[in-house]
Amino acid sequence: MNYFAACFCSFCIALGNWNHFATASDPVDQLEGLASEYSRAVETWQDAYSGESTEKSAVSRYREWPGWEFAPKFLAIGESEGPSEAGFDALCNIIEMGSGVGEFDQEIYTSYERAIEILLERHQDRPLSRLIPLVGTSPKSEALLQFLSDFGDNARVHAEAKLDLGRLYAMRREMGLLNAGSVLASGGPFSRYQFERAVWKDDPEPTDLQLRDLFDKARRCFKEVIASHNSLKTTESGKTFGSLARRDLHELIFLSVGQQASEIIGVDLDGTQMKISDHRGEIVLIVFWASWCGPCMADVPHEKALLEKFAGRRFIIVGVNGDDDLVQAVKAKTEHEIPFRSFRKVAPGISETLTDSWNVKAWPTTYILDSHGIIRYKQLRREQLDGPIEFLLTELEGKGGK
Repeated sequence: MNYFAACFCSFCIALGNWNHFATASDPVDQLEGLASEYSRAVETWQDAYSGESTEKSAVSRYREWPGWEFAPKFLAIGESEGPSEAGFDALCNIIEMGSGVGEFDQEIYTSYERAIEILLERHQDRPLSRLIPLVGTSPKSEALLQFLSDFGDNARVHAEAKLDLGRLYAMRREMGLLNAGSVLASGGPFSRYQFERAVWKDDPEPTDLQLRDLFDKARRCFKEVIASHNSLKTTESGKTFGSLARRDLHELIFLSVGQQASEIIGVDLDGTQMKISDHRGEIVLIVFWASWCGPCMADVPHEKALLEKFAGRRFIIVGVNGDDDLVQAVKAKTEHEIPFRSFRKVAPGISETLTDSWNVKAWPTTYILDSHGIIRYKQLRREQLDGPIEFLLTELEGKGGK
């Protein structure tokens, strides 16, 4: 949950106080006073949950986040101040809040959507491009990114907005593939609590045509970035928009929910040949892990528990190790008693590593494949894995295990 701190503190201005806000008439003073009160509330909230890591405490932490109370207050300033700088800054605060908690939470959704609406109505001449990395998957997010991709100040803004618009469509498609039942199956109390608060859970399930349309829109955005901004450098050193778009296009086609997973052919840590397609007819949990990754090693006990829980059923775990040093990988496997086979990072005769070809950006990374090798879930850990695996096994067994 540390991402809350990064998102919240990035815009909290430690100036003024609430008493000043209550009496001040100047909108800048009002905003500074509100931001100061919010900053103190967040610090108190952070301190109250320092060191807490249970599912129960996660629910309480989320419920008591000060943003639920403060987002409407920032919105009131944004609505009342017209096209002023104070109004613009107040609305930007709400967008940053949404990036931290997920803009589909019902208590911030209305403020979040209204904030983007006002930004597009009154603040088109201000630096909206600063919001590109922050907007999520809501309808108004799409409108903002589309505006910037068409009318941004320069080519870099056009490219960044178009790239993120493609990512928005891709994410919305994956969300559409995860129906209510599978979302609820994907975790413990915190996941269920978030789901109960979400606006989108009541949206009608998208049709196959709508999902295909989102896929096509995402693909078109990535291809447009490659065609128009291929060699344009991003603010990330040594990277171009074209390289990022090609990576996202590859992920959309081969690594997104609902797609046939890429084949993995290689050798395990003992040097024995193996390939992922050998496990057709089984539910496969793919775990990208490394000996130097603390969270990876911390997940091993639950991975053992999964194999015990589903013993005798058509379930298997396959690892992909990210160590450059094979000796360290084998040592970790032995010391932690990792009970499943793992591919080596580098496959014989292939220059690209498996971690690169699967766009691994965080450790651990997980995928759950159904019996046909279709990606059904991704990026779940520990207790979040149990429900989806049970769901897919029951689905498979109901079809006679085919």
